[in-house]
Amino acid sequence: MINTLLQQLGFTEKETEIYLALLRRGKATPASIAKETGVNRATVYSIAKALMKRGIISEDLGGKTLYLVAKPVEDLGHILKKEKEELEKKEEIISSAISELSKITANTTYSIPKIRFVEEGDIEKHLYDMLPIWAENVAGIDNTIWGFQDHAFVELYHEWIKKQWDIWPKDIQLKLLTNKSYVENTMRGKYKQRQIKFWDKAGEFTSTIWVTGDYITMLSLRERPHYLVEIHDPVMARNMRALFKGLWEEV
Repeated sequence: MINTLLQQLGFTEKETEIYLALLRRGKATPASIAKETGVNRATVYSIAKALMKRGIISEDLGGKTLYLVAKPVEDLGHILKKEKEELEKKEEIISSAISELSKITANTTYSIPKIRFVEEGDIEKHLYDMLPIWAENVAGIDNTIWGFQDHAFVELYHEWIKKQWDIWPKDIQLKLLTNKSYVENTMRGKYKQRQIKFWDKAGEFTSTIWVTGDYITMLSLRERPHYLVEIHDPVMARNMRALFKGLWEEV
């Protein structure tokens, strides 16, 4: 029982053995402790030094022979006191370190991307859930959605597109490049904010990518299973927005 308790306080097996042997004697030479425990004398003395630092044993240097002396068991409380003092010191050091490091990072802006994967069965719900969030976010930037929209999206989600423009603020615009689509041809001109340009150099571009404020939304809908990946990151979105703006002007 006591061995377990001492080990929970951070004592090693040998520290426990030597400390208990010394407690039983009250006062003993390192040689006699070594003989009783089977631990060599050099190790006994080394461990004794560690126990002295904890404040639970001491040395008697009053005579020619060195004795180790067990302090009252109540002095085990010194372990906790010492740990508290060390913790307080570490807290002061950490506080100072934070203060100094803050000076270094004062002009640094950290962007921590949030990435979300949406499986096929949840895509439509995600699109509806995000409508008000995208609308609010894009309104704080340039009121425009940029990107490339593969014809597969329009064919699968044309009802969602109609709902989108029924509820979105009228000052939000959409400027997307796309590839040829019969459904897209039937929708052209229905919504003034929705501007679509057919891009004959799309080639193997088969996914939909939107940049909506700080969100980048990518949908793969040509092959099963369908999936959506969304990245919420201002830095990446800013770069992708610049890319699609440039492409929009070129097409």
